[in-house]
Amino acid sequence: MQNRAAPFQTEAFLSHMRRANSSFRLLSRTGAGHGTLDGRYGHVKLRDGLSVLHSDTVSLCDMETESELQPHLSIKMFFAGGVEARLNDRVLPMPERAANRRTWEPVAVICAQNEPVRFWRKVKKGDRIRKFNISILPEWLASGDVFSDHSAAAVARFSKARLALSNWRPSQAALAFAEQAMHTPVATPHLHRLQMESCVLMIIAEAFHALAENGGPTLPQARLSAAESKRLARAEDMIIAARGYLPTVADLAAHAGVSANTLQRLFHAAHGMTVFHYTRMVKLEQARNMLNRGEVSIAEAAFAAGYSSTANFSTAFRRQFGMSPGKIGA
Repeated sequence: MQNRAAPFQTEAFLSHMRRANSSFRLLSRTGAGHGTLDGRYGHVKLRDGLSVLHSDTVSLCDMETESELQPHLSIKMFFAGGVEARLNDRVLPMPERAANRRTWEPVAVICAQNEPVRFWRKVKKGDRIRKFNISILPEWLASGDVFSDHSAAAVARFSKARLALSNWRPSQAALAFAEQAMHTPVATPHLHRLQMESCVLMIIAEAFHALAENGGPTLPQARLSAAESKRLARAEDMIIAARGYLPTVADLAAHAGVSANTLQRLFHAAHGMTVFHYTRMVKLEQARNMLNRGEVSIAEAAFAAGYSSTANFSTAFRRQFGMSPGKIGA
């Protein structure tokens, strides 16, 4: 069990992260001074295969990091703030400002991976993130006989995915359980863990119920070879880097070194959608992140996402996120 108050100096931060995951790498850091993060975090191992990490931190610099995450199931609850983060190519959803512009609308996501994936994170100075993360290893699921009943089929299928994400709006009860877990007194460690575990189990139950209610996400059935994954990654990187235009399928295929038909097959296998729909999804997510950080105007966000018309951008944005771009970051 570990609780700590920041600020973290950069070297201390790097040492801490590398102890937790030896693959952790600092890709870039920009900013005066030696500070990295300010705030608080806590980490508790509840039992074998089940642990919790919670934090409320503000970035003191611009920073880009990556690490490799080993196979596990995780439930992430984001209460406030936001950063740019991806698991391989999958963008993690972040909270949004409510209509009254004073409070945040939390979001929760359940992630499954059955092979190592790249976790990439980019923060700007002043970015805040308040989160509660439950990590579930395969042995915990096996020991609890979670999938013994046929009603758990959707959750079982989801947990076996190469990489899958499914998000939902957490209930007030789930949010309250997370708050209680984060603020449980630590005077008696054994009771602290028991109290935390009871809260965590209720959150897991809601996450699994939400997954089952949706019937589980549509998961790609094909498994890509290492060579195919590299070619797909080249196309994905080109999409992410594009500003002011949308790369054509022909451009992406040429960059990846495959035919247009092969590229469509790779995107269907990995993401369950066409190249065009994936490109639109990524560019809109990037635009939302920029607006949330207050970096750009709506017109500039539209241009960055490849839209020549602000009106068309606003329509697509509202369809994707359920609100107009003017409500983001306000």
